[in-house]
Order: sequence, then structure tokens, then C-alpha cells
Amino acid sequence: TTGKPKGVLYSHRGSYLNSLGEAHHQGFTAKTRYLWTLPMFHCNGWCTPWAVTAAGGTHLCLRGVREDSVWDAIEDLGTTHLCGAPTVCSIIADSTRAHQLDAPLRITTAGAPPSPAIISKLQKLGIEVVHVYGLTEVYGPYTVCEYQDEWDALDGPDRAAKLARQGVGMITA
Repeated sequence: TTGKPKGVLYSHRGSYLNSLGEAHHQGFTAKTRYLWTLPMFHCNGWCTPWAVTAAGGTHLCLRGVREDSVWDAIEDLGTTHLCGAPTVCSIIADSTRAHQLDAPLRITTAGAPPSPAIISKLQKLGIEVVHVYGLTEVYGPYTVCEYQDEWDALDGPDRAAKLARQGVGMITA
């Protein structure tokens, strides 16, 4: 991305295991319609190309991550999942086209902690946000914010503050 290349060598086994973890934690199924807002060159898209394919999902590709093209894909192509940095979350939440969604959309975000304010905006649109953390050397995401049922009782800002955290090891960690 913005740093110097690390020259990390991936194994087939490591990529396979991370892909299974991604499929599990992101909730991919054969009905998944995954919108590519995450660079596929970055940790091989967090191994998500293999995870979506393993689940039998559909890949939706963009020429560039721009407000209109992202919202077009959400509205017209039935996007169910996407991943990206908090900047991508802001593009969606702060758009003039932002509105309450009729169908579920799950955004997995990483790269920096998402602000509770952005999480709150996305939740008001009906978007579920999952915060993960990882690094190139571990194939991308490695820990996740595992939602706790007792957070349902929290008001929006307090729940968003919890969702901005992570630290539970993913299933393959």
C-alpha cells in the first residue's frame, strides 16, 4: 500500500487457512455478492478472493473506489459484503446518496481503527460493521471484534465504541 514492499512469502496452507477464517468471520455463503473495494494486491485482498470463491459467492469488481460506483453496486447489484479501510466506510457513510438499506450489508474494516462516529452512521443506514486487525505477515486479518449479545442493550454511541475495538483471535488464529 503506502509502505515499502515487505517481500512476505505466503504458503498455500497459510493462505488456505486464512481464507477459511475469512469465510467464517465475514459470513460468506453462496448468496454472497462481494464488492471489491479492498485492493486485491494488499495481502492478496486479505485472502478474500479465495474465501468468496470457496463459499461459492459472486465477485463484483469496480474500476475505482468512488462514491457513485460504490453506491451503484450497493443499490443495483445487490452487494452483501465488502471490505476496506475506514476511508471506504466514510465514502459510503458520508455520501449524498447514503440512505437506509433494504437488504443487509456487512462491511469488514481494518487498516486503522474505525471511529465510533463512522460506525454509528453506517449502523443508522442498516450496515453491519466488523472490525478486524492483521498484518501482511499473517495473511491479513488475524483478530476480530467478536460481537457480544449484551451490547444490544447499549445505546448507539456506546455500542459503536465497542465495535471500534478488536482483539479476539479469528478461528484459525
